[in-house]
Amino acid sequence: MTASDRAPEPRLLRLYPARYRNLHGPEIAAVHAQATAGLTGLPLLREHSDLAAHALRLRTRLSSTDPAGRIAAGAAPFALAGAAGLSLLLVVVLAPDILSGGLGPGLTALAAVDNLPWIAALACALTGRWTPARMLSLLATAVKTVLLIIATWPSPTTWRWLIPLGEGAHVLWFSVALGVLVVLAPPDLVDVARQRNRRVIGAAALLGAPLTVALGYLLGHNVGPGSLSYLLLYCWPGLLPATAVLVLLTRPRPDPLRTVGIGLTALPWAVVFSDDSQLTVHHIAAATTLACAPLAGAALLAAVVRIARARTVPQPSDPA
Repeated sequence: MTASDRAPEPRLLRLYPARYRNLHGPEIAAVHAQATAGLTGLPLLREHSDLAAHALRLRTRLSSTDPAGRIAAGAAPFALAGAAGLSLLLVVVLAPDILSGGLGPGLTALAAVDNLPWIAALACALTGRWTPARMLSLLATAVKTVLLIIATWPSPTTWRWLIPLGEGAHVLWFSVALGVLVVLAPPDLVDVARQRNRRVIGAAALLGAPLTVALGYLLGHNVGPGSLSYLLLYCWPGLLPATAVLVLLTRPRPDPLRTVGIGLTALPWAVVFSDDSQLTVHHIAAATTLACAPLAGAALLAAVVRIARARTVPQPSDPA
């Protein structure tokens, strides 16, 4: 019996939209049967998962040909870098207590489960392996989601054991929001094979949360509105996405959807460096405005560059 003669996976094929299934169902079944020929265990599960993920992307309009998919693809590298950078920061902050044993074995284990998946996902992305990076991002997002449910549970005592980890509910929301962008991004649109792209991810991870907090402490603990530390904390995370936006928009054929995705990764930072007393509508609006300021500046500068280029291009002379 050949691979194409094997029975298709009707349950998986039903995940596809009806119109797409009617047009391409037999072809998908044949390719899937060939890909799974002789596979068992985890390899077989991986093939089934890939087929189901492709079907769900088409059904939810998050494929590489859909606008939402292209937006998520633009956001994914910076989203992974942001979440991993925050985990790196938390590990550095907790390191003294972990090494001295002051955190205790239980919280030490929780800190590892909480942060190491994001750091491992970053390591995979920096070595050009996006598929395991996405899988680890999915695990990290699931862990953060569970902790978020615990942190927002009505009982006031259920979340207190998260306090030593330095993660309030707003920080967990940050990681979950970025994790969703990574998981939803079509993998065929995210390129980590190029060394330049990997450098951007690494720079965004190291220059995001860790450097922001370090510079904030160097400038003092006064982070009230109008202070230099305040401006740094809320403007700095948007500078790297703004740089990428500027580069993309000044290319001959810019991709507006990817640009929108990159810009989205600056928004969750508006609440990360806040405490519970600052999480008011006024504060979040002001912090979001500061986070978007570099993006607006980059878009304006890109428009100026494109106009200047258009004016310097020689116009064809009229025929005699």
